[in-house]
Amino acid sequence: MRTIVKMYLRMLLILAALALLADMPAYGQSGATLSGVITDPQGLPAAGVAVKISGNGLRLERRCDQQGRFAFQALPVGTYALQAGGSAGSAYSTVDLPSEGAFVRLQLLKTVGSTRSVSSSTTHGSGTDVVLNQTAILQSPAYASLPSLLLQLPGAARGANGVVHINGDHGDLNYVVDGVSIPQALNREVGTEIDPSDIAFMDVLEGAYPAQYGGRFAAVVNIDTKASRGPTGLNGYVTGGSFASYDSDLEYHAPIGKGSIEIASRQERSARALDPPNFQAVHDDGSDANQFVRYTVPFGNDFVLASAMHSLQTFQIPNDVAGGEPASTNDNEIQDDTFINVHFHHMLRTNGTLVYGVAFKRSRIRDFNDPFNDFTYGEALNLASGGAPSDCASGIVSACAYSLFSDRTARDVILTVDGSTAGTHQVLKYGATYDATNVRKLYAVTLQPENFISAASASVVDNAPNVAHTESAYVQDSWKMGPLWRADYGVRADAFQIFSTQFARGFSQISPRLKITRVYGTRADVYIYAGRFFTPFSFENVSPAAAHELNAPLRPTIAQFDLKPQRDTDIEVGGSIPFGKGQLGLRIMQKNAVDLIDDTQVGVTALHQDINYARGNISSQSLDYQQTLARGGRAYVSLTHTRSVNKGCETQLLAPCFGAPDDWTPADHDQRWDSAGGVSLSDRRGGWWSIDGEYGSGLSSSYCQPPSDECKVPPHTTFDFERGIAASPRLTITLGMYNVLNDRYRITYLNAQGNHYAAARTFRMGLRFGQL
Repeated sequence: MRTIVKMYLRMLLILAALALLADMPAYGQSGATLSGVITDPQGLPAAGVAVKISGNGLRLERRCDQQGRFAFQALPVGTYALQAGGSAGSAYSTVDLPSEGAFVRLQLLKTVGSTRSVSSSTTHGSGTDVVLNQTAILQSPAYASLPSLLLQLPGAARGANGVVHINGDHGDLNYVVDGVSIPQALNREVGTEIDPSDIAFMDVLEGAYPAQYGGRFAAVVNIDTKASRGPTGLNGYVTGGSFASYDSDLEYHAPIGKGSIEIASRQERSARALDPPNFQAVHDDGSDANQFVRYTVPFGNDFVLASAMHSLQTFQIPNDVAGGEPASTNDNEIQDDTFINVHFHHMLRTNGTLVYGVAFKRSRIRDFNDPFNDFTYGEALNLASGGAPSDCASGIVSACAYSLFSDRTARDVILTVDGSTAGTHQVLKYGATYDATNVRKLYAVTLQPENFISAASASVVDNAPNVAHTESAYVQDSWKMGPLWRADYGVRADAFQIFSTQFARGFSQISPRLKITRVYGTRADVYIYAGRFFTPFSFENVSPAAAHELNAPLRPTIAQFDLKPQRDTDIEVGGSIPFGKGQLGLRIMQKNAVDLIDDTQVGVTALHQDINYARGNISSQSLDYQQTLARGGRAYVSLTHTRSVNKGCETQLLAPCFGAPDDWTPADHDQRWDSAGGVSLSDRRGGWWSIDGEYGSGLSSSYCQPPSDECKVPPHTTFDFERGIAASPRLTITLGMYNVLNDRYRITYLNAQGNHYAAARTFRMGLRFGQL
């Protein structure tokens, strides 16, 4: 442990020295770079012209050099207004800035307000990366639900209760909010705590990850939260519809001193919050109360960004009435999440940037039980499967009825430092992160050992806290080897240590990554990529003693804590070409995993915990087409084939691994085929028409007997539609219909999450007001 800490401190000192001593002309970034060239009306470089940008609560200014070049470094991803002007004329453009950066070429014109934009974003991503600005988000039928937005991404598959699987991985999404990767220490089986109403811009990376990204690799979702724009004002919406749903959002933005503030509050309720185990939902109310604040203040070329978000979600756990669970059963869950982030962006003279900050994350999940009805349901399942009331006492643990109470709280304190410096042809980026995690938990599982009415119950209690430390550091270089070739290469070091009363483990890995890109003009490229990934297991873990009690007699002795991090080798080829008026991207990926992480039930309870398979294999092929339409509209369509298989369940801590097949078995979080598509058409009055469609061949192989690697069902096709009618410049009426075809398919079937049905056709009507 001391050796790891010393190594980490030495890394921090080296990175700080690089940041302070670098002395090269800078066009680099620790965030994203917005760069370009300004020419005069005759097409000559516009030397010395002032270039201003505004967006994300920032207002920054640069001067063009003798070649008319300019660059803004270390910017948060998002949408920026760019203005250039001088005695030769003026130009104006709006730019969407993804994490890969953007390059614009503008020509000054004498006519006031005129602009001539020659080129925009570079195309050096993975081929299927997706950028959604605020207009695209607000005009999507999925604008109120982050999981629904993510389902429109290439390779996305719908899981139960808001879980989304991308590229065949098990919901393994890396959310990066305002530059900080969100810790996810708890085993969360219900969606995400991030509210889409707080999002202004979303940049999704689906592959070819550079060294600055670690932890989770199904996709990296870079989120830029809403920042104040313009003068003081109010805006928001209110909607209502099927299942007694109600949703309202109120936002206030204003300049304060040199900076600006954005404050928002959202309230949401529905009588169908989760995906139920039966065709008709029983006991399925839910609510979400969300608060958000962001303050951004510039200091010359530097700026400070502070943001905080809080979400309180409540869920009734739907009852399996068809399976014998009493309709009056009253099991519930509450999720309470807070995230606070403060960081400082500093220009290092003219030779680079340094970004450092601190963040805090607190997540608490509580499960409230209903013992009598829980026991009744458990005994009904036992008898339905041919068991007897005394089976549990006789040692048949799978026949035990149970009731679960849990209270889990994770606290993370995160320290980050990122920097960059660059020459004419190279960009060097570097950074380090430290995360101290404390997970306090109370599991109280009541087992009913004989007759569920008369016998005394037995309790298993686990209140052992888990403490973890995570360290990472990276160096990444992007080398423009000439007009046709580019090399992106780097190395990342990851380590973590986890301690509890019954175990102490530590792991580490050095992960090299290399990407070679052949560039064909400003809109086309082909790349090949190879990289190593390192994914820690969840830091919320049941103690070995409690696992032994819940799994007896299949586990007659206490097992060692044997969870391991997942280690991947990822190979990709892909690229992007212009196709018609849009862009066509291709990505082919092969990922081989050692100690692949999945999750399963703890004994007979509803608790879930990570397990390891000895090996995993994911292959994916994706095509994605995107086209920008007039007035901020967009059209897109994607087609993906995925195959995800596991081999050799090796975690002896938990019973589901005992006697598992040794050969390759199909995973329950990939669809062999899926497709998503949609279009958003904006009218001249400020309204829109939008439709999203999704097809999936299904997640489950349990429909087929015996289960087959090639059998993934049931298939489904859904369409969502929305119409925005601009009643005035500041008031819009919205009308929506969702699951238009009323496809009530089973999202999951006989897997670790049980059975879950999709919602029926629903309707929604609302009003939006303010600066839309």
